[in-house]
Amino acid sequence: MYNSFEKQDKMDMQPEERSVQGGRTIQQYRAIDLSLFAVILIIFEIVIVKAAVSWFPKEAWMVSAAPAVTAIIMVRWGPWCAIHAAVGGVVSVLARNGNWQECLIWGIGNLAALAVLPLEKSGAGKSFMNLSGCCCCSAR
Repeated sequence: MYNSFEKQDKMDMQPEERSVQGGRTIQQYRAIDLSLFAVILIIFEIVIVKAAVSWFPKEAWMVSAAPAVTAIIMVRWGPWCAIHAAVGGVVSVLARNGNWQECLIWGIGNLAALAVLPLEKSGAGKSFMNLSGCCCCSAR
């Protein structure tokens, strides 16, 4: 049976305390989401580094998964992307058997991605993402 008091109690809760689909709170959903993306980042970063070292040892550069994962987390959770930016740099160095100084440099260096956070929060890039004006994507 529907209880009107129960509905009012849920409306009085803070957004972080409300449950999302499946009965989880926003905090639980964020923890699961951040954890899954961290696991994805660590696995892909290790594979990328090992592939670059073994398959392409003479190449001067390699592509990292950290910027892509950091950008996704930035759009979804804002400043929480700092964790993934730093983890991406540290895992990349550790996969190459680097030392602690390199881990520190790469971890802090990847935090430069946070410079984009104010632009993302202000909505400066939303006009580029809006496809409604595109001739091939707009509804006819």
